[in-house]
Amino acid sequence: AQDSVKKLSVTDSKGREYPVEKLTSALSSDRTTAVITMKESLPLQETYRLKLEGYGELGISSNHLFSTKEFEETYYYDGDDLGAVWTKEKTTFRLWAPMATEVLLNFYETGNEKDRIESIPMNPDVKGTWYFEKTGDLNGVYYTYSVTVDGNTKEAVDPYAKAVGANGIRGMVIDLDSTDPVGFTQEDKPKLISPTDA
Repeated sequence: AQDSVKKLSVTDSKGREYPVEKLTSALSSDRTTAVITMKESLPLQETYRLKLEGYGELGISSNHLFSTKEFEETYYYDGDDLGAVWTKEKTTFRLWAPMATEVLLNFYETGNEKDRIESIPMNPDVKGTWYFEKTGDLNGVYYTYSVTVDGNTKEAVDPYAKAVGANGIRGMVIDLDSTDPVGFTQEDKPKLISPTDA
């Protein structure tokens, strides 16, 4: 197995090579499985290629890591500020996307037309979140995120959006208090006698 370690290489999208510590393999009647142990942790936000001299190379997927204890300890986020948080002075945007290498925040005039106002790179922040703060009153402005994972970029609606445009294609920044009917108060709730009355 040590001879095989010398023939293995793991590189990221920028060409940096990461040293392999050991290779453990197991044979069964229908397949051979291998566990590659690295000398250092690999940043999750990168894309990697595994090359075995004489056999070629392939991409490494990190999709199976979501259910590991280490992933949860590193990326569990319990903040209450995901999505767009509006005030008259500014709106903050936070998206949980720990596997992303880049996130763009796209602003639109409407909920479904090709009327993009601008795209702004978000900043990586705590626990796999991406953050951006924009000053000014954005009430009524539509937005999406363009998220890059494994070199592929997809535009999507904010999963934490409090309001969306036509067909749910774009999120909308909204002053929730402005949606209250005249005379509406949080305290005017009907009394529920049974949980099934809700």
